[in-house]
Amino acid sequence: MKKILAIAIALVMLCACTFSVSAAQTTLPDSDGNAWWVNHTAGIELTEAGEVITFTCTAYETASTNWHGPLWVLYNGDEAKVNGAGYFEYWTGRGDAWGWALKSSWGIEGDGTFDANSPDLMTQSGISQVAAFSESWGSWDAYQAALKAGTEGKMTVKLEDGKAVIILEIAGVTTTTSMPVNTTKPVYVSLFAEQATLTNIKVGTPDAAPETGDMAGVVIAMMVASGAALVVLKKKEF
Repeated sequence: MKKILAIAIALVMLCACTFSVSAAQTTLPDSDGNAWWVNHTAGIELTEAGEVITFTCTAYETASTNWHGPLWVLYNGDEAKVNGAGYFEYWTGRGDAWGWALKSSWGIEGDGTFDANSPDLMTQSGISQVAAFSESWGSWDAYQAALKAGTEGKMTVKLEDGKAVIILEIAGVTTTTSMPVNTTKPVYVSLFAEQATLTNIKVGTPDAAPETGDMAGVVIAMMVASGAALVVLKKKEF
């Protein structure tokens, strides 16, 4: 019976450890958007398996427009940082369903940038940006108020058929952006903000482990099952 008990305890511990490992996340330092194009997070590499990034965005009380909030930039690089060695920029996106690209990055003549207001250039470059608004969005005033109060954001990023796919969800706005990228080099996304702070930034995988409560439930169930088995064995001994 002692051997059975030892095996049961080992199984419970293994289960707990397995959940603990699969629940592992990376926490990134906060990003303070006290000026333009500053304090980008370290680059998060896109993979075919995908990554999920969660964060809290709190806009400054002085924030005055809907684009004062979270942003992200997609790029290739020899280093996992914005403007590092080998930096090649694809797209900069905002939480308010907007974004732009450097014309030079896409072989388009002329200086400056282009965005969804230039559908021909978007199509030529293979870039797609689709926005969806839930009932909780309400209006841009309500969106701005939600950011000032502090709200949770979520990004899902992955490589799919030679394209980068980025889905940003925040304050009732979901923006899905996709574009072809050079997958022979690492593809990164970095977060930053304008007139806002990003805190509690966590990076994990889409197939996240069960919540703590679920994990505890599984462990308890295993312990109960183990205990029941021991009771049966005890009865058989009699």
